[in-house]
Amino acid sequence: MAVVRSILGYLAEKEVAMPIQVERDLKISRYLVFGSMIIMEELGLVKPVAKRANWKLYKITEKGRELLEKGKTVIELEPTSQEHS
Repeated sequence: MAVVRSILGYLAEKEVAMPIQVERDLKISRYLVFGSMIIMEELGLVKPVAKRANWKLYKITEKGRELLEKGKTVIELEPTSQEHS
């Protein structure tokens, strides 16, 4: 949860950022940042605001801000999209 909180805090401060910026500025593993962003997007905590071939620019959502501001450590979240079998 500490990584999620760090990334959300970064996005709240910067408004928008690419994962590579988060990796560089927070000194978090590239793979951990990319994996966390994918999960946070799926949970509705962040959303892409621009996409190009192999990069996305992310922004924190209201749901993400709420999680960050309330300092929650345990959350109940539903993925924003689910695969149907």
